[in-house]
Amino acid sequence: MRLFVAVWPSTAVREVLLGVDLAAGRSNLRLVRPNDWHVTLSFLGSLPDHEIDALVQGLRSATESVDQVEATLGPGTLKLGRGVLCVPVSGLEELAAVVHGATAWANRSDDPEERFVGHLTLARTRRRAPIPRQLVGLAVSTAWVVDEIRLVSSTTRQDGPHYEPVAHFTLRPTAK
Repeated sequence: MRLFVAVWPSTAVREVLLGVDLAAGRSNLRLVRPNDWHVTLSFLGSLPDHEIDALVQGLRSATESVDQVEATLGPGTLKLGRGVLCVPVSGLEELAAVVHGATAWANRSDDPEERFVGHLTLARTRRRAPIPRQLVGLAVSTAWVVDEIRLVSSTTRQDGPHYEPVAHFTLRPTAK
């Protein structure tokens, strides 16, 4: 099973993102479906089914004492590599480190030590085309409280990736 650990933006954040005008480059873009917008904390690669229970237990143990955090989206769109249009996300670095520590034993990705770069992908280009310049730097900025993380399976289909939650892990409310 191909797995990753991620956080999903709140409904209010998705509303802000829906306001980003990507019409200028739409013909060369494959837009990410709004329900699929997420920030990957750790990509794990393909794990055998018999390891999933131990992975879930390890993530549960590692996150049961982790407080909710505020994630900040923005201040604008940028390109990641040649063909990814995204919005940077900050505030998740410590959470990503906790996840990395809890999942390192199970990581089967091509680069298990890959450094966390917080971002939310809005679109990818078709046929390795570059991201249109007019889409880079579009203003988008907001924040949300991250109150859970998800272990998610990913299956590639003809119409794009399909994500299925495997487990949810609730973070502790922050003391006020």
